[in-house]
Amino acid sequence: MLPVARLALGALAAAVVIAANGAAVRSAAQGPPFYGVGLSEPASSGDYARMVSGGVRTVRFVIDWRQVQPRGAGYRWRLADRYMRGAARHGLEALPLLFATPGWVARNYIRPPLFSARARKAWRSFVHAAVARFGPGGSFWAQNPTIPYDPVHSWQIWNEQNSPDFWAPGPSPSQYAQLLKISAGTIRATDPSAQIILGGMFEGNVSYGAILSWRFLARLYKAGAAPYFDVVGAHPYSPKISGYEFQIRRLEAAIRRHGHRGTPIWIDEIGWGSGHGGGPLNKGPEGQARMLRRAFGFAAQSRRRLDVQRILWYPWRDSGHTPVKCAFCGRTGLRRPDGSPKPSWHAFRRLALR
Repeated sequence: MLPVARLALGALAAAVVIAANGAAVRSAAQGPPFYGVGLSEPASSGDYARMVSGGVRTVRFVIDWRQVQPRGAGYRWRLADRYMRGAARHGLEALPLLFATPGWVARNYIRPPLFSARARKAWRSFVHAAVARFGPGGSFWAQNPTIPYDPVHSWQIWNEQNSPDFWAPGPSPSQYAQLLKISAGTIRATDPSAQIILGGMFEGNVSYGAILSWRFLARLYKAGAAPYFDVVGAHPYSPKISGYEFQIRRLEAAIRRHGHRGTPIWIDEIGWGSGHGGGPLNKGPEGQARMLRRAFGFAAQSRRRLDVQRILWYPWRDSGHTPVKCAFCGRTGLRRPDGSPKPSWHAFRRLALR
């Protein structure tokens, strides 16, 4: 038998195995992709299995342009591949977030790549490369034939662009509209059925230059951005559930008021800390679980009324360190740094598996 013929038969056999494995994996993650988690680092195979058994259906992670293309030549997909491999093997919907500007494009990583034709071209090339890697017919799937074929169809553009912490020198709805237009055009040229998700927005502290999420969205509509996104991302952090609910309602009102009815809201990041002290977003272990139950309950009740289609807790696991600007952030995980579950994980499972 010729080597080419042997290869063809081998490929056919592999395809049969992949199809069977893919069906089995996806059947293990049954149900609509409403509940999910955000990952701050690649999870272990055991963690992915625990996610699936606990009702997680979507995982969100960052594809950081600085890591993928640190020097401007070629692409390094190793970290992004790990995220995709874990999600696909366990039948989880992947939600990649395209974010950050590398040093060879701008000195500040939160400065959007819009200030020159060179910067815009570099961003466009990065976005195209990500879709060509992980989207339909992407090179990742060709290079990993034993992994169930589950290409990415939803892409999130940037993160908390209504805050000066993530958009330098300060938030600008018109600039973000420009980034959306470039990104949506690039993604849809390769995958016309792809969904474009707005970077998740939070209420924001206007005293240091943030724009309230619903006001940012309204200005985005006025800037003509409606054709360039399909889903509104929300990070409705608040010390109180009433504040969390208020933000979602205001976002939905802005969508409706600007004639974009039918555009869903994805709460792609939410959480409270399990620590004691250090600010009003730290609630203690039992308080964290209580806030999760109330937040998830409101989201579930708002599927039709406010068109909330996803809610993702962030992150899956405590980072083990507390950022200077965010006293609660290091303790917001559903599991401790050693992997042991918190009461919040048990609350998540009970709600997600109903």
